[in-house]
Parts: sequence; structure tokens; C-alpha cells
Amino acid sequence: MYAWQDRINEAEQAAVFATALFRERIAAGNTAGKISSLAANLCRLGIVLRLQERWDEARAAQQESLDLARSIGETSAIAKAITYLGDLKLHAGDRNVGKPFLEGRTLLHMAKVELGRGGSDKARLYLLEARVLLKDESPTWVQKKVEAMLGIL
Repeated sequence: MYAWQDRINEAEQAAVFATALFRERIAAGNTAGKISSLAANLCRLGIVLRLQERWDEARAAQQESLDLARSIGETSAIAKAITYLGDLKLHAGDRNVGKPFLEGRTLLHMAKVELGRGGSDKARLYLLEARVLLKDESPTWVQKKVEAMLGIL
């Protein structure tokens, strides 16, 4: 148990150090690659803080990650930040936020499993239900994945 906690503490220290380093580099010259790196690092820091149940700090890190990703228009970073922010809000006890997204992602995964088993009818039902849940809640990359899989079926 103590070794696990030590690893979490080490991860937090590394994330804090890297975040400060990227902030310095951005101050020296504002480039999309540096902002993207900072957004990714803040996302990791938020995950570590969530493991320590430091909800407010984790939420602030994830929100800043999302804001930075949006500022440069990097869709993969935006999607990741939205996902982790939704997961964080659920873990912090805000059970109404992000629930349809998590359920939709679960249904998408179940559809993939069913397709692997050869059950295309069940997979289609899962995907149709996922489409409804993800309509307003998810980043566009998840919606596109559901639509692409439905198109295959």
C-alpha cells in the first residue's frame, strides 16, 4: 500500500515539475506544440490528483487542460480532457454530469465485443442506444465512431 502511495506522490511531483517547465517554455515563445504538451501534462496531473481524492485541484487541472486544448483546436486533446473531466466529476460525486457519456462509451465497447463475437444484431442495438446517449454529451470523435460502426452494419 505504501509503495503504491509513493508512486502516486512521485507521479504528482513529476507532473508538477513538467507543468512548470512547459509554462516557462510557453512564456518564452507561444507555440502550439508547447501548449499541447502542457495540456497533456495538466491532464496527467489531474488524474494523479484524482487518485489522491483532491477533487478541486484535479478539476482545476483538467479544466485548464481543456481550455488550453480548445485554444489551439487540438481535437484529440479536447476529447481526452472532456472524458477525464466527466470521469472526475462522477468520481467526485457529481453523478448527473457525464453519466450519459460514460454509459454511451460502455455501450460502444459492448457493441465492439458483440461484433467480435459475430453478433451484429446485438451490436446494432447497442450502437443505436449509444447514439442516443452520446448525441448531446460527447465529443464529436465518439459520435463519429458510433456512426462509422453503424454504417458498417
